[in-house]
Amino acid sequence: MAIGIPEQAAEMIKLRLRRLRPLLIGFLILYIFRLWYLQIYHGSYYKTYSEKYRIRSERVIANRGLILDRNGTVLVENRPYFHLLIVPEDCSDWESLEHNLVQILPNRTQHISEQLSQAQKAFPYLPFTIASDLSFSEVVQIEARSIDIPGVRISYEAKRFYPYGERAGHLIGYMGKITLLEWQVLKNDEHLRFRKHNLIGKSGIEKIFNDQLTGFPRDITFEADAQGRRIEILTPVELRSPIPGHDIYLTLDWELQMFIENIFKEFTGAVVVMNPNDGDILAMVNRPSFDPNLFSVGISVDDWKNLINDQKHPLINRSLQSAYSPGSIFKIITATAGLNKGLISPAKTHNCLGRAKFLGDWRSCWKSGGHGKMNLHRAIVNSCNIYFFNAAIAIGIDNIATTSREFGLGQRTNIQLPHEERGLIPTPEWKERVLHQPWWRGETLSVAIGQGSVLTTPIQLVRMISAIANGGAVLVPRIIKTIGQDQSIQPKMAGKLKLSPEILTFIQASLKGVVNEDGGTARRVQIPDITVAGKTGTTQVVTKEITAKYGREIPHKYRDHNWFVGYAPYEEPQ
Repeated sequence: MAIGIPEQAAEMIKLRLRRLRPLLIGFLILYIFRLWYLQIYHGSYYKTYSEKYRIRSERVIANRGLILDRNGTVLVENRPYFHLLIVPEDCSDWESLEHNLVQILPNRTQHISEQLSQAQKAFPYLPFTIASDLSFSEVVQIEARSIDIPGVRISYEAKRFYPYGERAGHLIGYMGKITLLEWQVLKNDEHLRFRKHNLIGKSGIEKIFNDQLTGFPRDITFEADAQGRRIEILTPVELRSPIPGHDIYLTLDWELQMFIENIFKEFTGAVVVMNPNDGDILAMVNRPSFDPNLFSVGISVDDWKNLINDQKHPLINRSLQSAYSPGSIFKIITATAGLNKGLISPAKTHNCLGRAKFLGDWRSCWKSGGHGKMNLHRAIVNSCNIYFFNAAIAIGIDNIATTSREFGLGQRTNIQLPHEERGLIPTPEWKERVLHQPWWRGETLSVAIGQGSVLTTPIQLVRMISAIANGGAVLVPRIIKTIGQDQSIQPKMAGKLKLSPEILTFIQASLKGVVNEDGGTARRVQIPDITVAGKTGTTQVVTKEITAKYGREIPHKYRDHNWFVGYAPYEEPQ
């Protein structure tokens, strides 16, 4: 059966086809152009995009170097720290993922819900942290059910751990997140070891030797499946293992450090023990202290507020960041200056009645009834103020200041720790320059007994007494013994005292008398079978009226500062 199309209808169809032809040709041209645009013009972009999705990169963090004492006791170590990460692009069913994660980690339900909500808005190809500080059992459960949680994986890094807590906290230091200012420097590290979110040393050894303690991480490239799981590692085997940081051996003797820590207990202050022969710091105790573990993965706001609002300032390293009036310890400097310049002599005597008038003002000795007739040796042993007021007039401030600088006072010791305070040895030039006031002769008397504007740090005074003990060598305190396996830090000498052996012997004998003779102010520190030499010092920080107001219940901030410097054994100081 044949069907015929009327001529008029056929012409109508042909007309419509002719009208559609430009439209079809236009669509074809657009299609060809789109193929060219995607495959040729933007081909490299989409090739990279595809590789990004299939080829992944992950950083393997290097372990930070350990910190140990001189005998190999580990003071700072690394503990495993696990994170739960997700790559948003690898997750197709967020509701199911949340359900499964809550079943695996029931104690983190609310946190997981909040983090997953944020992860959905994050960059799809960058890992996003869902949870941190996972326990080992949580890690096992996640790995066991990894097939139910596509896109989720475990990330490992080493968490800094301080097994002794607050012991030597100021010396060892703590870790913290990189600030914007620090990042401007660290981002230019030639080995690209740092990322913005990393923790670095913020104080103490952790800060000063951050570069040596920080290892070299590795960026591992691997092929991943659609769920982000590794199929094959593409990085060569020899380039997969990160290089750990250098271990650092301190000069500390941890047994001695712990002994002092245990007896210092609730006291506020500092103890520094140094070998006077090579400058090795054997112990450095500061109280109150803080626990560096609080900072290991970022300190909480509440913990930080508690530290900075504490009236006893636990973050301050009193051994070198706080400067105090040395009190009668400074009489060592005054006596040495006078003897060295020939302005006083050991035989010269002065009569101490407990009170005397100098340059128009009455001044008192610490002993109200006085010490009686004193030569220089007995004046040091009894710490007689009246004798040293007389000596100060003969010696003068310039000679006292010069001798102070020779001992390293009023200047940093250059110990390998941050934020060391300089202290202050006042002079007429200093007062005129800073205070725009003339020097009064009466100020020299106050300086001579370690009062007035004189400020010293414990680390400066331990170096000063070491110079007396070792025969005149002013040492640079050493806290680092070795870095890594072969980098040894050698002892250094900052200067040599220009004193005759006779003067040194006299000062040494007088300091021995302070501890061992009748009337000596440090007789309480005698040790059976060991001869100790030293000097005490007391500094009143407020007026007598204030201390009288409170009687025996003097608030902590108003109490006198008490010092002791010394060395032993006297015959062969160690």
